[in-house]
Amino acid sequence: MQFLKSKIEAALDCRIYRNSLPRGADLYHDLYRSFNKEMFRTVFDVGANVGQSALKYSEVFPTAEIYSFEPVKATYETLFLNTKQIPRIHTFNTGMGKEKTMLKININANSTINSLLRPSESNQTEDIAIDTISDFCTANNIATIDFMKSDTEGFDLSVLAGCSSMLEKQQIKVVMVECEPVATNNYFVSLTDLATFFSPFGYKLFGIYEQQLDWNGNKSLLFFNAVFVCPDLVHNNLPVN
Repeated sequence: MQFLKSKIEAALDCRIYRNSLPRGADLYHDLYRSFNKEMFRTVFDVGANVGQSALKYSEVFPTAEIYSFEPVKATYETLFLNTKQIPRIHTFNTGMGKEKTMLKININANSTINSLLRPSESNQTEDIAIDTISDFCTANNIATIDFMKSDTEGFDLSVLAGCSSMLEKQQIKVVMVECEPVATNNYFVSLTDLATFFSPFGYKLFGIYEQQLDWNGNKSLLFFNAVFVCPDLVHNNLPVN
């Protein structure tokens, strides 16, 4: 049987796995394998851009209400148009941070790298509104976030600081943040800083996904998505909400 498997893999230039993919290959497969699929009912998409993640979440979390936040006006308008046909996706033209305020964001030709921390090549800026996750949840009667993604070009620790009270109470179950291995620049938050932030709350690293090598062609890891889970999920004793 192993001989036949090897022959098929060689002929098709593929790998065959029995029963399930190896851990780390597919986040959603790993989540479903580890936890109850039905628990994912409320999803936050912080740094939604034009809806790439929101559309994916509407597929992999088929019963979830998805809240997508994008602060840049033109990008938000595209997000709204791309997702308006799906009633479960709710879009908001705001950013998230540690406090309610107004900030200037640097605008790039590539909207995926608009940044609150780095100047843009165009020197174009836009004033944006910043809310906090905790205040938003209070205002909208949201008690629990089952899955939250933060992709804010290095601003993620501020985003997380704005929901520290919820993290303390384990009201956010799974958190995914785009990050780099160690601190090198302000493009990404570092994994070491993330782990330090989550440690007092008892959140543990669940896995690393979507690894990206250096854009310059160097064979070194540039960034990836790090997924942390709350203490109850670590011990797999969380009831379905």
